[in-house]
Amino acid sequence: MDLNHETQPTVLIIDGQREDLQLMQWVFRDEFNVVGAESIDSALPLIQSDSPAVVVLDVEHVGSSLGSQESLESLIQVLEQDLRCKLIVLGSNGCNPDFGQALADKTFNYLSKPVDVQVLRYVIWQAFREAEKEEQETIVRLQPAPGFENFLGTHEAMGRVFDSIRKVAPAEVPVLITGESGTGKELGARAIHKLSGKRHGPFVAINCGAIPEQLLESELFGHEKGSFTGAWRQSKGKIEYANRGTLFLDEIGELPVSLQVKLLRFLEDHQIERVGGRKLIAVDTRILAATKTDLHKAMAEGKFREDLYYRLSVFTIDLPPLRTRKADMHLIARVFVKRASGEMRKQVDGLSKEAIEAIDRYSWPGNVRELLNKIRRGVIMAEGPLLTPRDIELPYDEEADIGSLVSFKAARDRFQAEQIVKALSLCDGNINKVAKELGLSRPTVYYFLNKYGLQAHFNPPQSKLRVVS
Repeated sequence: MDLNHETQPTVLIIDGQREDLQLMQWVFRDEFNVVGAESIDSALPLIQSDSPAVVVLDVEHVGSSLGSQESLESLIQVLEQDLRCKLIVLGSNGCNPDFGQALADKTFNYLSKPVDVQVLRYVIWQAFREAEKEEQETIVRLQPAPGFENFLGTHEAMGRVFDSIRKVAPAEVPVLITGESGTGKELGARAIHKLSGKRHGPFVAINCGAIPEQLLESELFGHEKGSFTGAWRQSKGKIEYANRGTLFLDEIGELPVSLQVKLLRFLEDHQIERVGGRKLIAVDTRILAATKTDLHKAMAEGKFREDLYYRLSVFTIDLPPLRTRKADMHLIARVFVKRASGEMRKQVDGLSKEAIEAIDRYSWPGNVRELLNKIRRGVIMAEGPLLTPRDIELPYDEEADIGSLVSFKAARDRFQAEQIVKALSLCDGNINKVAKELGLSRPTVYYFLNKYGLQAHFNPPQSKLRVVS
């Protein structure tokens, strides 16, 4: 198989023996783009820059030329940020048991040395196929079904919503969509329209709470010339414009009671009368309505007619708030990052681990709409390949959940970030001095700069070894 480097899958090999690296490069030159590193520290920036799908680690020399326990922990942290990446460990029975325990959860396969080249080749291809399979499964999950464009979610509650939409769309009955602001009520209405028999007709939306009451009747039902001051010509209303299509009445709870009567009459006989007119006009328009308010409470207070409620709620769909479906937060955020970076022509690959944790902790009162706005803002502000909590204006660690307990991992991350920032200040940004003061290698310092979004003012390090075919 003679492939060029753009099409060859990339494998990163970490081995303290330069001769072994060169041998691997030669053996696999026709199959893989082999990138080599003599230590874990020099491998960390290569994982960031080359995004290998497979990492082969000769663990036998860990603790000497390959690095320390801290370096190994840094490697595992980096691999955890890319779940697609598969780790293959090479070692012998005499390997350090502590390292074996630390690597156990992240290891795709373990091969005892001496390793048969054909066996290693097979395992590497096996790892690539598994990584490709997982990536394709992720892509499928990110792709909305036809009719559900921009309406995303894999949570069980969203599955019920999608199922309800598919079933009610062809039925041509009124549908009432409920949910908090920003949950995607209009997206749900558009999905119903696209899957209905009226999909080739217009989709017309109007917000009943955004138009003054004295103008809303004319907006909905139209008016005849001279029917009121300023009516200098005949005008159709939204219901007529949506003929043979769908009219979406957002915030139906804000509709004045006087207009509720006229809307109820239209739902019963599918005829309207323009303001100032005397002629009944037959209109074939399907009505979809949405509200974030409690219509039962509004009915009890006499602000919403019961008969209209029951006409509109022949079928009801309730959209769950984003905070109740945390798994969807990551899915939606990834899609939004990809779209926003494409729209703005900016290279942003995803979210940092800290940003994901901040997203998990936030309550999202504005739901999906708020998440979209924060991601767009983050892509604009981003100075690195991954969005940070600061980019998307979310609190993290010391700014979040004041007075509550945090995990040991969160506490460790906070301490690391504080020490890096303090060292940068004391050492005037001199990376050599920072590394010396903290007892770290330069590549590890650069790794932490990238992890905590501080890398914009520094150039990435050059690896000690880069073996490419």
